[in-house]
Amino acid sequence: MFFLGKNCFTSVVQSLSLAWNYRKLLVELSLHELRSRHSRSALGFMWHILSPLVQVSLYVIAFGYIMQFRFAMKAGGGLGFAFYLCSGLIPWLVFAETLQRGTNTLVAHANILQKTSLPSCLFIWRDIVIRLIDLFVGYAVFVALFTVTGKNIPFTMVQVIPVMVLQQIFVMALVFPLAAINIFFRDTLQLVKAVVRFWMWVTPVIYPLEIIPEKYRLIMAFNPMSHFISSYHEAVYYGHWLNGKAWLILFLLAVIPTFVSICFFSRIESECRDNL
Repeated sequence: MFFLGKNCFTSVVQSLSLAWNYRKLLVELSLHELRSRHSRSALGFMWHILSPLVQVSLYVIAFGYIMQFRFAMKAGGGLGFAFYLCSGLIPWLVFAETLQRGTNTLVAHANILQKTSLPSCLFIWRDIVIRLIDLFVGYAVFVALFTVTGKNIPFTMVQVIPVMVLQQIFVMALVFPLAAINIFFRDTLQLVKAVVRFWMWVTPVIYPLEIIPEKYRLIMAFNPMSHFISSYHEAVYYGHWLNGKAWLILFLLAVIPTFVSICFFSRIESECRDNL
């Protein structure tokens, strides 16, 4: 590929150096975004918690009670299904939000980028950091709610912290090229939204991987998010420790695409700024 030359490693190092040099500004931008969200609404920060809870509740009611989803019956009724659902759906919602907002972030901040010399990747990093915080908050609420209901939270759940970080690194690999493409083709965001809707249904978010026929499971293995969501289910719902193979897959899914993505973006960043 044309952007994977001998200077590719240098581009990645320079990008990481920029992130470190602008770390204080990155923190300030992230905090400002968090403070400004819903700043004029009555419930304020509570909307960060209520929004995913409402969507999770709708899935629980629809599949766990009204439709009597067969997995719910094996998992201890609606509450058991809710526990399984939340463990995978919360990370998925954050993944979808990160991907969609990240795709549009350069266009949304075009005025700032045109008037300053700030690196454009700074706003991509900010979105990644903010959604990671959202993921931490969402999971904290999830744990608190199910602890109140008497559900035993397995100690293996501590594994979700590195899984969350690896997931956001993987999303960053998608956001860099999508944000650049969106500058030239403004329909990119709408296409991403459509793909995300389809992607969810081919990922074991609201159904267990076990109900997929054996002949189709190999296809699921080529779905990167299937590995991340299954890791949440294994660590949280089933109470299993992830084995070395699972961690290696997650690590490679996060690191290799991100390396390629940063190389690609570094080659076209100046052209992107010119076309904002």
